[in-house]
Amino acid sequence: RTARASPRRLSALIRTLCSGPFSGDKKSKNGSGESYRQLRLLRTVLDECSWRVLPLGQQIVTKLKEFDMLSHPYKQVRSEVGNLLASVTRAGYRFGGSPSAFLRSLVGELKSALEPLLSSKADSSSNVDKRVISMANVAIQWMIPCTYFGQTVYFQDLLLPLLPAVLHLQQNSDAEAASRAKFCVTTWAWGSWNVSWDTSQPTEEESKTGSKSARVCAVDPILLLLRSLRKGSNWHVRKQIAKFLTVFVPRHAFVISGGGVVAEEPHPSLKTVKATLVNLLSDPQVEVREEAAVALRAMLTSVPGSGGSAGGMGKMTQKMQKKLYKMSRTEIPAYSQDEKAKEERAQAISKRHGGLLGLSAMIFSQPYDVPEWLPHILIGLAEHTRDTIPISTSAKKLFQEFTRTHQDEWHIFEEKFTEKQLDTLRDCGSSLTYFA
Repeated sequence: RTARASPRRLSALIRTLCSGPFSGDKKSKNGSGESYRQLRLLRTVLDECSWRVLPLGQQIVTKLKEFDMLSHPYKQVRSEVGNLLASVTRAGYRFGGSPSAFLRSLVGELKSALEPLLSSKADSSSNVDKRVISMANVAIQWMIPCTYFGQTVYFQDLLLPLLPAVLHLQQNSDAEAASRAKFCVTTWAWGSWNVSWDTSQPTEEESKTGSKSARVCAVDPILLLLRSLRKGSNWHVRKQIAKFLTVFVPRHAFVISGGGVVAEEPHPSLKTVKATLVNLLSDPQVEVREEAAVALRAMLTSVPGSGGSAGGMGKMTQKMQKKLYKMSRTEIPAYSQDEKAKEERAQAISKRHGGLLGLSAMIFSQPYDVPEWLPHILIGLAEHTRDTIPISTSAKKLFQEFTRTHQDEWHIFEEKFTEKQLDTLRDCGSSLTYFA
């Protein structure tokens, strides 16, 4: 009944409920249970009345800032404040419209307050003010409900600036904050980012012809944001970027590929994903390279034209294959005590290992088939089994996995290899024979 009633008839009750959580002294903190119950009741009113009480949302946000409830010391209250902000956000949503100015202002303030989390020394809660961690928890709890029911795309323009801080928070020593940050990133990776709505004013020509489309690709902003973070100083964040793409790319493969068609010119979103992953494959940290290889395999098996099980190999994938093969051929300088020589050797190992992992991802994307390009690439990686660790470890794992996935029909697949290539496979420890 409340949802169908005019808010004017309930104005007295709504004003009373709205003033409840903010009735005390600004400098004092109410008990956890009392504040939690009042905020939860207020959230129920907002959810019931929806857009009918939109002006109330701005008043609530103002009061939350006045009473410093965005950094409340109690976990229950912080969680309910985040849920309340999510209710205000959804109440102010208009189909094809833009978020309210007061919400954008609040996001800007939170983004500035969470800047310390982006520091390379912010991996420990002792290096970050507890108030910042509390505000981050509120921001996370605000972002999570906005992904429910496929609503992520509607609020991405509003809440996307907070994502870098959440990515950094996943490695914080505060267990609660790290756990909630991981859950938030997961919900955003699984969220619906298929299309967005262009709210900008049409040009004069578009107004005359009516050619302006309201639907625009919504994955580009987040892909560009992740690409900008790929060179950050915190390797844990770089690893999380690859992990995010492992879920995000298959989830939105149709949009990223430009409609599921293998075009002559690849879609800009696909170019961005490829550039980000290739860059992460040559990362100095081995964990980042390995996670980037997993993400690349996910892209190859889900996006048409990537050469994987999704079908077809576009020009972009062919160029990427050549680049990865060139990376895998990087010469490793001899060991030296000189610091500069040590650095050059480490870079060469990272680049050579990244090329191997990238090509391994391409081979893993064909678990039960042997395309025309595979024998040459596979045999070309045989020499890496004698390289230094971790290159040799990854190479041996590649041949073991290839053996496992192709042994059932090896009597068919072996016809695609030359006798010399088969000898090389046996030298690498493969047990693939007709009688195996």
